[in-house]
Amino acid sequence: MNREPDFFDRYKSYIIAGGALLVAQTAIIAALLFQGRRRRRAERELRNSYERIGNLGGRLLNAQDVERAHVARELHDDIGQQIMLLQMQLQALMNTCGEVSVRDAVSDVATRATQSARACTTCRTGCIPRNFGWPG
Repeated sequence: MNREPDFFDRYKSYIIAGGALLVAQTAIIAALLFQGRRRRRAERELRNSYERIGNLGGRLLNAQDVERAHVARELHDDIGQQIMLLQMQLQALMNTCGEVSVRDAVSDVATRATQSARACTTCRTGCIPRNFGWPG
Protein backbone atom coordinates (compact mmCIF):
# COMPACT_ATOMS: atom_id res chain seq x y z
CA MET A 1 0.00 0.00 0.00
CA ASN A 2 2.80 2.40 0.75
CA ARG A 3 4.90 1.27 -2.02
CA GLU A 4 5.42 3.47 -5.01
CA PRO A 5 3.48 2.52 -8.16
CA ASP A 6 5.51 1.17 -11.01
CA PHE A 7 5.55 2.60 -14.54
CA PHE A 8 2.59 0.60 -15.88
CA ASP A 9 0.39 1.38 -12.89
CA ARG A 10 1.21 5.03 -13.10
CA TYR A 11 0.60 5.42 -16.87
CA LYS A 12 -1.85 2.59 -17.45
CA SER A 13 -4.57 4.72 -19.05
CA TYR A 14 -2.04 6.45 -21.33
CA ILE A 15 -0.54 3.17 -22.42
CA ILE A 16 -3.96 1.65 -23.19
CA ALA A 17 -5.04 4.78 -25.08
CA GLY A 18 -1.75 4.82 -27.04
CA GLY A 19 -2.10 1.12 -27.86
CA ALA A 20 -5.69 1.59 -29.00
CA LEU A 21 -4.60 4.56 -31.10
CA LEU A 22 -1.82 2.47 -32.66
CA VAL A 23 -4.25 -0.36 -33.47
CA ALA A 24 -6.75 2.11 -34.98
CA GLN A 25 -4.06 3.77 -37.10
CA THR A 26 -2.83 0.39 -38.31
CA ALA A 27 -6.38 -0.61 -39.28
CA ILE A 28 -6.91 2.69 -41.11
CA ILE A 29 -3.59 2.34 -42.97
CA ALA A 30 -4.43 -1.23 -43.97
CA ALA A 31 -7.89 -0.14 -45.18
CA LEU A 32 -6.36 2.72 -47.19
CA LEU A 33 -3.82 0.38 -48.79
CA PHE A 34 -6.57 -2.10 -49.66
CA GLN A 35 -8.78 0.69 -51.04
CA GLY A 36 -5.91 2.10 -53.13
CA ARG A 37 -5.24 -1.31 -54.63
CA ARG A 38 -8.93 -1.73 -55.51
CA ARG A 39 -9.03 1.77 -57.02
CA ARG A 40 -5.97 1.09 -59.20
CA ARG A 41 -7.49 -2.18 -60.40
CA ALA A 42 -10.82 -0.45 -61.20
CA GLU A 43 -9.00 2.36 -63.06
CA ARG A 44 -7.03 -0.20 -65.08
CA GLU A 45 -10.22 -2.06 -66.00
CA LEU A 46 -11.95 1.21 -66.91
CA ARG A 47 -9.02 2.23 -69.11
CA ASN A 48 -9.13 -1.17 -70.82
CA SER A 49 -12.87 -0.91 -71.36
CA TYR A 50 -12.46 2.57 -72.89
CA GLU A 51 -9.81 1.17 -75.23
CA ARG A 52 -12.11 -1.72 -76.19
CA ILE A 53 -15.02 0.67 -76.78
CA GLY A 54 -12.78 2.90 -78.90
CA ASN A 55 -11.59 -0.09 -80.92
CA LEU A 56 -15.13 -1.35 -81.40
CA GLY A 57 -16.32 2.13 -82.40
CA GLY A 58 -13.52 2.40 -84.95
CA ARG A 59 -14.31 -1.04 -86.35
CA LEU A 60 -18.00 -0.16 -86.53
CA LEU A 61 -17.31 3.09 -88.40
CA ASN A 62 -14.98 1.26 -90.76
CA ALA A 63 -17.59 -1.44 -91.40
CA GLN A 64 -20.25 1.23 -92.05
CA ASP A 65 -17.98 3.02 -94.52
CA VAL A 66 -17.18 -0.22 -96.33
CA GLU A 67 -20.85 -1.17 -96.49
CA ARG A 68 -21.88 2.29 -97.69
CA ALA A 69 -19.24 2.16 -100.40
CA HIS A 70 -20.47 -1.29 -101.42
CA VAL A 71 -24.12 -0.19 -101.53
CA ALA A 72 -23.24 3.00 -103.40
CA ARG A 73 -21.18 1.04 -105.93
CA GLU A 74 -24.00 -1.44 -106.47
CA LEU A 75 -26.57 1.32 -106.88
CA HIS A 76 -24.41 3.40 -109.20
CA ASP A 77 -23.64 0.34 -111.32
CA ASP A 78 -27.38 -0.32 -111.51
CA ILE A 79 -28.15 3.28 -112.49
CA GLY A 80 -25.38 3.22 -115.11
CA GLN A 81 -26.77 0.01 -116.57
CA GLN A 82 -30.26 1.48 -116.70
CA ILE A 83 -28.98 4.61 -118.46
CA MET A 84 -27.07 2.47 -120.96
CA LEU A 85 -30.21 0.41 -121.59
CA LEU A 86 -32.20 3.60 -122.17
CA GLN A 87 -29.55 4.88 -124.54
CA MET A 88 -29.67 1.66 -126.54
CA GLN A 89 -33.47 1.72 -126.60
CA LEU A 90 -33.46 5.36 -127.70
CA GLN A 91 -30.95 4.59 -130.42
CA ALA A 92 -33.16 1.76 -131.64
CA LEU A 93 -36.21 4.02 -131.47
CA MET A 94 -34.40 6.75 -133.39
CA ASN A 95 -33.40 4.24 -136.05
CA THR A 96 -37.00 3.05 -136.33
CA CYS A 97 -39.12 6.20 -135.90
CA GLY A 98 -36.87 9.02 -136.91
CA GLU A 99 -35.26 11.81 -134.96
CA VAL A 100 -38.21 14.26 -134.66
CA SER A 101 -40.62 12.02 -132.72
CA VAL A 102 -37.85 10.88 -130.39
CA ARG A 103 -36.80 14.38 -129.16
CA ASP A 104 -39.61 14.46 -126.59
CA ALA A 105 -38.59 11.03 -125.32
CA VAL A 106 -34.94 12.11 -125.05
CA SER A 107 -35.81 15.23 -123.05
CA ASP A 108 -38.01 13.11 -120.75
CA VAL A 109 -35.14 10.62 -120.21
CA ALA A 110 -32.68 13.48 -119.57
CA THR A 111 -35.05 14.95 -116.99
CA ARG A 112 -35.42 11.60 -115.25
CA ALA A 113 -31.67 10.98 -115.30
CA THR A 114 -31.06 14.41 -113.75
CA GLN A 115 -33.67 13.75 -111.07
CA SER A 116 -32.13 10.36 -110.33
CA ALA A 117 -28.61 11.77 -110.09
CA ARG A 118 -29.84 14.55 -107.80
CA ALA A 119 -31.69 12.07 -105.58
CA CYS A 120 -28.61 9.85 -105.44
CA THR A 121 -26.21 12.62 -104.44
CA THR A 122 -28.48 14.33 -101.92
CA CYS A 123 -29.58 11.34 -99.87
CA ARG A 124 -28.03 11.21 -96.42
CA THR A 125 -27.37 7.51 -95.97
CA GLY A 126 -25.37 6.78 -99.06
CA CYS A 127 -27.50 5.96 -102.05
CA ILE A 128 -31.19 5.11 -101.79
CA PRO A 129 -32.73 3.65 -104.95
CA ARG A 130 -35.40 5.86 -106.37
CA ASN A 131 -37.59 4.61 -109.19
CA PHE A 132 -38.46 7.39 -111.61
CA GLY A 133 -40.31 5.19 -114.04
CA TRP A 134 -37.17 3.84 -115.68
CA PRO A 135 -37.37 0.38 -117.20
CA GLY A 136 -35.74 -2.37 -115.30
